[in-house]
Amino acid sequence: MEIPSWAPYALGLAAFILGAVFHLSRVSFVALTGLGLYALMAYALQDNSVLNPDCLTALGAVIIPVNILLFFCLPDRGAWSKSGILRLWIVFFEFMVLLLAAGLIPHGNILEWFFGAKMLGVIITMISMIYLMISERRPGRMEGPAFALTLGSMLAVLIVGSESVTALHIMNGVLGCEFIYMVFLLTWEYSFFDDLTQLPSRKTLNHRLAQLSGPFAVAMVDVDHFKKINDTYGHDVGDQVLKYIASHLKAIDFGTAYRYGGEEFAIISTGRDKEALFPLCDQFRTAVTNRPFILRGQRSSAKQFGRQSDRPRKIIPVTVSIGLAQSSLACRGPQEVIIEADKMLYRAKQHGRNRVECVNGKGRSSKRRHPAS
Repeated sequence: MEIPSWAPYALGLAAFILGAVFHLSRVSFVALTGLGLYALMAYALQDNSVLNPDCLTALGAVIIPVNILLFFCLPDRGAWSKSGILRLWIVFFEFMVLLLAAGLIPHGNILEWFFGAKMLGVIITMISMIYLMISERRPGRMEGPAFALTLGSMLAVLIVGSESVTALHIMNGVLGCEFIYMVFLLTWEYSFFDDLTQLPSRKTLNHRLAQLSGPFAVAMVDVDHFKKINDTYGHDVGDQVLKYIASHLKAIDFGTAYRYGGEEFAIISTGRDKEALFPLCDQFRTAVTNRPFILRGQRSSAKQFGRQSDRPRKIIPVTVSIGLAQSSLACRGPQEVIIEADKMLYRAKQHGRNRVECVNGKGRSSKRRHPAS
């Protein structure tokens, strides 16, 4: 059963529209790039075509990874914004260059150059895929790997699909499905993961709480004097502090951390009671207290002239308070446990902050006291 020639166009166009609707313009522009290359290749493989498919493959192998890296690194400002329109013109200009080059270079000429360009494209693609996988610039945890997978697929489509029209239709149909899957995958991630901290969001926490059946414990974590940090150093520094706490929470092995809201986080732990969880939470609190938070972006003008600044780096003391509760006969529902943990968190704040409080009256604080300014 053959795939209709219009199917890849429909899938690519659907991916472009879905990306624009769900505010994923990066996906839209990558899908548009794939759609344009498919249209050019499909025409070049026709018997009466004046386009050189080898030229399209060679130049496309270089343009694809460069485009995807460009779209990945630039901020997502929407498909129909001024920035989006400018990127549309860039893609259009690139394809005009491809069309002109493929039409001017005769079939079968300078084969060594074509082979060299393909190899260059493969090398750039491999480097780009590694960068996309490990880059900290990615907006979400899955966006970089998703783009890396798409980049590899597009290069495979370009090289293998250049052998026959049937292979081109089949592989572009699969690639179109991959684009649509990426839209829904990233939409899911942005819905269930906090954009700032990359921790699961409160919506994810609510889903987790609804699925809990056995005994569990909840630890509510709050950043001490967070409002004062925001007022003193600005909201950008406040965001850095939240990311700093989130980096600690991602490293814990006694539960799953969630962004609850504002400067508050929640940890859900199953298989441990509050007595076992208490020292682990206190170790986490101590680790946050003892590790200095160094304010980034504090550079003096001396560095602009190639001299090292003598000004010391700004260290902001950051501490957390933790309230701990567990499910029991008197506190069975997940929301009831959350409320109890919040009460313990409030008690930790009342007792001086930078401490862990448990529902049975147990509490522990740090001997080190840090002001918030």
